[in-house]
Amino acid sequence: MNAGLLAQVRQSILRYANYPKLRRLVLMVLAHQSSSEEIGFLRTVFGRYDTKRNGVLDYDEFRNVLLDAGMENEDDVRTVFEAVDVDGTGTIRYTEFIAASLEATGCISEDRLAEAFDRMDHDDTG
Repeated sequence: MNAGLLAQVRQSILRYANYPKLRRLVLMVLAHQSSSEEIGFLRTVFGRYDTKRNGVLDYDEFRNVLLDAGMENEDDVRTVFEAVDVDGTGTIRYTEFIAASLEATGCISEDRLAEAFDRMDHDDTG
């Protein structure tokens, strides 16, 4: 695994944690719409951190992701974990991980963001 790609994924996750909830939800929509070609290496990264091989990242597994990124403050790690755990289950599902790291792929355009937002804006109120 390319160290540069791993660094991009970790930075994408850290940015994601600071996004407003609406933007995180839009990225979840994009994660669901992304093709295997667009997110193939993210699947590999997820597999690398899913050390229990159960399809989700628990807090300890995710903490290792952020420790690799140099984050050592436990409160900051918890804050990022909770931001990525959109559904509040106490684990990070594959799609949540993909949404948080999607920007590392470089495949997010303003058009795709607008399309995802439009899918969420059923009543067209903006």
